[in-house]
Amino acid sequence: MAVSAEIIEKLNKLDLSNMRAAAQYIDFLLYNQTAKKRENGIEFGCWEGQLKYISDQFDEPIDDFEEYM
Repeated sequence: MAVSAEIIEKLNKLDLSNMRAAAQYIDFLLYNQTAKKRENGIEFGCWEGQLKYISDQFDEPIDDFEEYM
């Protein structure tokens, strides 16, 4: 991929401090681009068939929260 002249022109206008910051940000972007995405290993439906019992009162309001209703 070719670098556009506009980007080079903008980089040349930066002072030394901002040039270093731009270089660090470019390094950060390159790292993120190549970094392996972390997977948590949890798949959708992983609890399917494992839940054995749900109380009849599962959807009922909790007594401890009556004062907030």
